This record gives sequence, structure tokens and C-alpha cells, in this order.
Amino acid sequence: MEPFDTFKPKVTALCQNIWHTLPSSAIAITRMEDAFFHRVISITITHPPQPLHWFHKISNRFLQTFGLDALTGPESSKPEEFVISIPRRKNYPYLQNGIAMMFYLNLHSAIKAPRIKFFDLTANNAIGKPYTIQHRIPGKPAQYVYKDLNTGQRITFARELGTALSKMMKDRVMSPGTLDPEYITTFPQIECLECPFRDGYRAPLPNSPFPTSSIPQTVFSFLETQFKRQRAYDLSQGVRVNPWSKLWPIVVSMNEMGLFTDHMYYLTHMDFEPRNIMVDVTSPTTATLSGILDWDDAVFAPVFMHCTPPYWLWDLGYENGHKSDDVEEAKANDTPADEGLQQVKKAFEDAAGKLYLKYAYTPEYRMARTITRIAITGPEFLTNDYDDIEKTIRKWNTRYPDKKTRELYEVDSHEECEYDSDEEYN
Repeated sequence: MEPFDTFKPKVTALCQNIWHTLPSSAIAITRMEDAFFHRVISITITHPPQPLHWFHKISNRFLQTFGLDALTGPESSKPEEFVISIPRRKNYPYLQNGIAMMFYLNLHSAIKAPRIKFFDLTANNAIGKPYTIQHRIPGKPAQYVYKDLNTGQRITFARELGTALSKMMKDRVMSPGTLDPEYITTFPQIECLECPFRDGYRAPLPNSPFPTSSIPQTVFSFLETQFKRQRAYDLSQGVRVNPWSKLWPIVVSMNEMGLFTDHMYYLTHMDFEPRNIMVDVTSPTTATLSGILDWDDAVFAPVFMHCTPPYWLWDLGYENGHKSDDVEEAKANDTPADEGLQQVKKAFEDAAGKLYLKYAYTPEYRMARTITRIAITGPEFLTNDYDDIEKTIRKWNTRYPDKKTRELYEVDSHEECEYDSDEEYN
């Protein structure tokens, strides 16, 4: 990545091209901590004061005649704060998806999300890269400041976050998938999920037989389709480990248990972690949710996917926004020992509502979240995905020994032959 000192003049030139009526002194470029997939830089625009209006000039002459104080001229407008976001990877293919989602949120949703001021999907500009310029959201990521809040500030923030997640449950469509960027200003159109999902490092499935447009379907059918797509992709890449044949009996049992009854698909942030949730401390006793960042990977998914509980609000076993080893979602509904954190948990739950909490805390929905997440993204060996699959299978087998499924690395003769994705997963 190009050093900031040499990249800064390029950003300044870009801003001068955009705000071409302003002098260079009105544009301030400041280094910021970069995001994982994007380089981010602060832009401050200070507009000069406007000349005194003729009405004020006449009024001042009248006031001075009677020895009264003249009206003051208009002060300089408050500086505008922006952030320019530049993908780290060359030819990053999903910038337009993030832009589409932010337009959707600003047009159709009550969620606090960044507002796009300018964007360019090409490299034909002063920085030689695609970019977005967004209005800067006040505050800092929760991963850096939440532990330093006092109880009153944590309670008000938790209440606002619960309210936001409750409102997000109104953002739903009839088909699973992602937004079609071509229809961002009209009623949203839904595309089928990519396979592999939003990954510039993995090649797409060649000659895919699966459709690109999404259609209304049951959650069970959606998972069945995703399992087939993911297994077909695995085979195209020479991956022999087959988690899908082990997870499929669990999905069948969940469907028979009546867990999949809501067949709408809800807006789901696929990286809903403290690093993407902004906290603005507004007083010694209050802190607000100022915005939610990083919507590039957002999807419309089954309702339980939206309901991952933000248990870091009342379980402080997070280090710099990452889960400590002793913190698991299974403990999300445990009552904290600290009385202040008990109040935080209650404030969040009262705001989020009973329906959200049912999907957040029910053990079967927690397992369904893991299975569905991996069915959407596909498992990767460089992450904890295969460990998560193993843990889910073991938890299921312990909870339902009469519906036991095979362990992840158990291989039968059927799988020794190359898996036929047209067959059932048993």
C-alpha cells in the first residue's frame, strides 16, 4: 500500500477536482486507522463565510442611526466531515454492492448508516482507484470505547442498539440474496447469493447451473439449494471434506421440528461486531448509537440470522473487539454478576423485543445461525469455520442423541466416490 505521505497529495487533488470552487486551504486531509478491506482517510471541508446580505446592510444603517448595535455578519459554516474509503484490493469487485446497500438503507430503512456523497467505480480519477466519499459518522467504534463507558452511558447505548435491531426486522423481502445494484433507487430487486460469497481470492464456480436471480422460497429450500451450490463448488476446487452431508440431517430435523416457519428474508449484517458499531458519547450519562458501518457483505437471510445477540454489551470478555476464548454465544443469555451489566442487558432486551430474543437465545436457532452462515459464505480452512462445524455437530448430537449425525471427518463409501450433488445429503 502506498505510504500516506505520498498518497495524501493525490487525495487533495481529487478533492480539489470535486470541490473546485474552494481554495486548497479549505481542504484538510488527515490519516485515519484503516479498515480491514479498505483504506480510509478523513476529509474536512471548511466553507468560507458568505458576504453580508443586502438586507443586513440596510438594517445596520438603520440601527446605527439610533445608536443601536449592528447585526453581525454570518459566521463561517460548520466544517463538513467526510471519509474517503478506497478498497485495498485491486479490482475489488463488490464496491458497488456496498454502495447499493447504503443507498437502500438511506432510502428505505430507519437504520443509521453512512451516507454516500460521491463515488467512482473506475480508476479514472486523481487517486487512480475506485472510491466512495461518505459523510463521516460521529463517534468511535465500540471496540475501542465501550469498555470505558460508565453504566449510564452503556445503558443508553444498549437501549438504542436494541431499538435499531428491532427496527431492522422491518427490512425484509420475499427472496434470499443480495441487492441488485442496478435497482438501488427503486423497489429493491434481489439477486441470488454469489458462490463463493464475496471473495476476490476464490474463483467462481465455472459453468454454474444455478440461477442468478432469486425467487421466493421456503427456508428449507433455500438451505437445500445453498448446500448443493457449496458442495458443487467444493468439488470444483478439489475439496474432499464434506460438511454438507453431516449438516443436512440436522437441517431436516430442524425443519421437522417447525423451526423454519418464517419464510421472509431479513436484512442481515454479516459482520455485526463492535468494530463496525459507532458510539458517540454525548454527555457524562449518555452515549448514542451514531451508526453502523461496513455493509458490503449484507444479505437478506432467514430471520434468525439477523438476531445474533450483541452479548459483548454485558459480557466484557472481548479484547479490542475480538471474542476471548472463554466467551461464547451460548452464554449470551446468562445473567451477569455485575449489577450494572444486568441493567445493560435488560435495557437492550426491552428495546429489542420478545421476537428478537426468541431467535437470539434459543439453542436450536443458535446452531441454525452457524449452519446458515456457512451455507451462505462457504467454509474456509484459514478461518474457524470447520471448527465451528465440528462444535455444532457435537452440540446437536449431545442435545438430540436420537437424531445423531456423523462427525465432520467421518467418511463413508459414498463420499469416497465423488459426491453427486444431485443426490440427497444422507
